[in-house]
Amino acid sequence: MRFFGTKKPWRLYAAAAAFSVLTSVAVGTLIPRHLPRVHDEFSYLLAGQTFAGFRLTNPTPAHWEFFESHHTLMVPTMMSKYPPGQGLVLAVGYWLGHPIFGVWLASAGFVIAFVWMLRGFFSARWALLGGVLVGTQFGFTHYWAQSFWGGALAATGGALVFGGACRIWRQPLFNDALALGLGVALLMHTRPLEGLLACLVPAGLVLVRWLVRDGLTHRRTLVKFVLPCGAVIALSFLFLIYYNFRVTGSAWNLPYLDYEQRYNGEPPFVWQTGPAVEPTFVNPAMADVFYDFEKGLRLKSPLSVEVLSVRLRILGYGYLGAVLGMLAVIGAIWRPDWRTCLAIASLALCALPLALSYLFMPHYQAPAAALTGLLFISGLRRCYLSSPRRLRNFGVAVSVLLAAQAYTLSADPTNQHQLAQRKFPTVRQKIEDQLVAGGGRHLIFVRLVKPYYLHDTWVFNYAPIDAQPVVWAWDRGPDENRLLVDYYGNRAAVLMTVHDGKIEFTTNATGPAGARPAPAP
Repeated sequence: MRFFGTKKPWRLYAAAAAFSVLTSVAVGTLIPRHLPRVHDEFSYLLAGQTFAGFRLTNPTPAHWEFFESHHTLMVPTMMSKYPPGQGLVLAVGYWLGHPIFGVWLASAGFVIAFVWMLRGFFSARWALLGGVLVGTQFGFTHYWAQSFWGGALAATGGALVFGGACRIWRQPLFNDALALGLGVALLMHTRPLEGLLACLVPAGLVLVRWLVRDGLTHRRTLVKFVLPCGAVIALSFLFLIYYNFRVTGSAWNLPYLDYEQRYNGEPPFVWQTGPAVEPTFVNPAMADVFYDFEKGLRLKSPLSVEVLSVRLRILGYGYLGAVLGMLAVIGAIWRPDWRTCLAIASLALCALPLALSYLFMPHYQAPAAALTGLLFISGLRRCYLSSPRRLRNFGVAVSVLLAAQAYTLSADPTNQHQLAQRKFPTVRQKIEDQLVAGGGRHLIFVRLVKPYYLHDTWVFNYAPIDAQPVVWAWDRGPDENRLLVDYYGNRAAVLMTVHDGKIEFTTNATGPAGARPAPAP
């Protein structure tokens, strides 16, 4: 591993990044078109498209009631509810030609950050091996690398924060302080709550180093750590409050909280009570998600053994799989050293929302991904060094491990199912493609009739809406529909009814409310 030695560490990071990008691109070629499929992805893409146009938000469109979309604010401005981090990643992709390019670069960034973190603890070969394993587990076919949901950017922040804090504990250096500050900034702009929890243990480590070992006025620590790290965090915070002000009109009102107050109102944590007044909805589709999905989440307490065990199983298998999960357990219980104990403590804090929140998705725990990676590398290294010296062959051990990892990934039905789904466009996309290919400008009113699949996205428009060849709108009855038809006088209007998996069209979008739409040709 002299090629990746300490004199030219960039070669180590370049090799890790190249592996991540090449594998992501190789799998990406199996997907003819990378298209959004779920509500969250559409919202993130709106943010990416907005940032790519060098805007922080978009003005509220005329007749905005027709254009409400899940996870998207319409007033006081039109913008994604999510923090800006993933949107900025997608904006880079837009500038390069397609938003998925930004996703692949973010995946490579996580691999680089993880290798950098490991390089502070282990030799170059163990760090590079860790990067390869993380690249296969969280990149490659994983939805972090082949969809727009995100996860890699928050994981990058977690790796930089933990790795930077451990390096600074040994010796405060300017570059490590910048990396730590950048990690905090990434967590701030991706997953603020989980990111805050991921920062607690590293922050304690850094404060002990600064206040106890060096002293409050230690000049070297101030110059090489406090000032650079504090400057990055302060600039990031200032940008965030300015972004909040532009989107919601208040520097202290996050778009996420604004959206939740408007459309949800169900508190996310077990110690909170329900809203005194339920939200008032403009369109039935938004109400359906609240009453048929959001309120149902509170019926299953995350503190119950059944729910918590299911979450842990999904999280453990989704994050690490069988091989890496077993190695992580070994790393956690077999003679853990100081770095392993710190990782376990930080993991425990990061897992609090897992047990206390009604909302759960695996990527909510992205800030802790690097910590689980540290555990499985520690476990692998202990197994290797504990074997008889005559049996130690690093090349053979790596080959066996990669073969086992490849088998695990190929046998994972979740990844395979998600990858297979993304090979084909959604029904909504097929309809839009046909209309765009036929030319002209179109206005589609969407009427949803129960039963229908709640998580299909039908009404979504990029900004500015008036410039789109196909505008999607909610059906609000003949009288109100006529207002929008008159506003878009040059568009062909169609009413589309979705019911029980079937779609019907009629060209009479402003007819009687009880009129039965004609079948699609």
